Amino acid sequence: MGKIHKVIKGESVASLADDTGHFLGTIWYHPENNKLRQLRDNMNILAEDDNVYIPELRLKAVPSATGLRHRFRRCGVPAIYRLQLLLNGQPRKNLNYRMEVEGLVIEDSTDDNGIIEVFVPPSTREIRLFVGSEETPRILEIGMLDPSDTIAGMQQRLRNLGYDCPESGTLDENTRTALRSFQLNSEMIATGDPDTATLSTLRRAHDEIGETK
Repeated sequence: MGKIHKVIKGESVASLADDTGHFLGTIWYHPENNKLRQLRDNMNILAEDDNVYIPELRLKAVPSATGLRHRFRRCGVPAIYRLQLLLNGQPRKNLNYRMEVEGLVIEDSTDDNGIIEVFVPPSTREIRLFVGSEETPRILEIGMLDPSDTIAGMQQRLRNLGYDCPESGTLDENTRTALRSFQLNSEMIATGDPDTATLSTLRRAHDEIGETK
């Protein structure tokens, strides 16, 4: 029988699917997860204590010739990780970088939109990123982003976009100041309030990688 799993910090549908042997869609689109899909618009941005239904694993028979070696690959493995590097709101294009992912080293350069796109294991929790000639890595924590409609998620997105916004978990004056700066830069009225329009604009600016002004 299936079971309800309570999400802990850092988990996503991708990591849960990898842990349980399921396809991503088997979990995400299961009828028992309808309410979750209505609550979260991204299967890989879940909140701590969200409930995810994990269905019972079903065995699949695949016909194959005997006496031969066969290789099977599960869909959705590995996962794709995408990141856009910006400087003053502009893409950092054709910039050399080095990534260290679970013992693997990936060296390449960003594309014309400043985007990095690499394949990583769904279980990845941390990536070390060296940009240009930097000797000190930037530590990228995978699965730690909170949903955009939470205070923490809003603060994380503001900080990732370059605004001075410590993650306090409360709507304090630092957060309101960062929000006003973001609203001004987005040609909105600078109220410092996390209204629906502001949160929607912030989510697009942060989450829709590759979108440029």
